[in-house]
Amino acid sequence: MAITRLGPNQSVNLASNVTGTLPAANVANSTLNNVTALPAAITTGKVLQVANDMDGGHIVLNNTDWIDTALSISFTPVSASSKILMLATVQRYSDGGSASYHGEFQARFHFNGSAVNETYADLTLNANPGAIDLYNSYINQENSPGTSAFTIKVQVRNPNTNQAYCTYNQYSGSSSLTIWEYAS
Repeated sequence: MAITRLGPNQSVNLASNVTGTLPAANVANSTLNNVTALPAAITTGKVLQVANDMDGGHIVLNNTDWIDTALSISFTPVSASSKILMLATVQRYSDGGSASYHGEFQARFHFNGSAVNETYADLTLNANPGAIDLYNSYINQENSPGTSAFTIKVQVRNPNTNQAYCTYNQYSGSSSLTIWEYAS
């Protein structure tokens, strides 16, 4: 069989009984545009639903108790096997207040009336009087709650009220809570 070199605008029609493997080096990126489905062995995540809440309310954290923010989402998963990813972006301000202490701001998720796992804490960068931090803090958590409805809240506190000043949403700041349900 003779081999013929083809030009850039020429093609070859092959019989349906031709089999073999095309070397990867011979596949140009432009041919990938024709792919319409991935093989079944490749797993892909699929977002089933998303919910979001925003809060611009200002809270002065002047005691050590956990305080509910207005960030709250009631959510009902559509699949028992799905996963829930929660992300809160919390605008916080903290002030060390004295030369010997850092200001500390804490936040956590509250799931159907119970705290979820750990508390997220942020400290001011240094403990000099008047040392302040104004930042967004990011807290996230993954859960597998089944198909029962649930409510997620964000709570905040200042564990060192005698030494430091902390607020939630200082200077017209705003915070957000987002929940993604995805197929696993």
